[in-house]
Amino acid sequence: MSKRKKIIIYSVIGLIFLSVIIFILFSHFIIKKELTFNGFHFKEVTELNYNAYDLSAFVEEVTCEEKCLFNKEELDYSISNIETLGTKEITVKITYQGKVYEKTYEVEVIDKLSPVITLSNEEIEILKNSDFDSKAYITEVTDNYNDLTINDVEIESKVNTKEIGDYTVTYTLIDSNNNIGTASLIVHVVEKIEKMKMMMIPNKKQIIPIIKTITKHQIIIRIILIAQILILNPSLIVYPYLHLQLDIPI
Repeated sequence: MSKRKKIIIYSVIGLIFLSVIIFILFSHFIIKKELTFNGFHFKEVTELNYNAYDLSAFVEEVTCEEKCLFNKEELDYSISNIETLGTKEITVKITYQGKVYEKTYEVEVIDKLSPVITLSNEEIEILKNSDFDSKAYITEVTDNYNDLTINDVEIESKVNTKEIGDYTVTYTLIDSNNNIGTASLIVHVVEKIEKMKMMMIPNKKQIIPIIKTITKHQIIIRIILIAQILILNPSLIVYPYLHLQLDIPI
């Protein structure tokens, strides 16, 4: 047998062997997967927080974010609507590949989730003797059971804008099931400023100054640096107003 014939025979055998391997892998990961799928694995569920669950709470293989997916496919499903707390029957129904998978649960629907208070800032600086409205820093309140508003928030504030110091404002929100949500705002009242940045309060068309203090140590360093610049560049002395415009980082 010539060398050329041997190469052809070995090539054919190699192609046949490769085809067999590809078929086996395809059968294992694709065909077998479809043939052996016999339904979803429903979890054991006895308790749920009101309005705080999705399909993933009932089915192991499912992930839910904006949509509920199984094997990267969006699922067609329904969950019984629950409007009150207590012992309820909840039916979960999934339609997948033309088949319907369904399970009915008897669960205790509860509300143990705290309301959420969202603030525009966690920490701020304000100028001494400026106006301060603690309520203006609340951007949103949410609760899974009650329809709460910003007006339901209790605010404890001892901020005194006439006195320099650090203060804490405490925001508290309680729902009808006595779940308590809190948030805190740290307020620094300062007097001496280096630069003033302006911040718009989300719920108010009001400008609040944000202050940076400057210490004596920083002032001394700035004077030394300006003196060094003037020594190296005597021409600046002719224009004394120029050094007032220098913004030298420390």
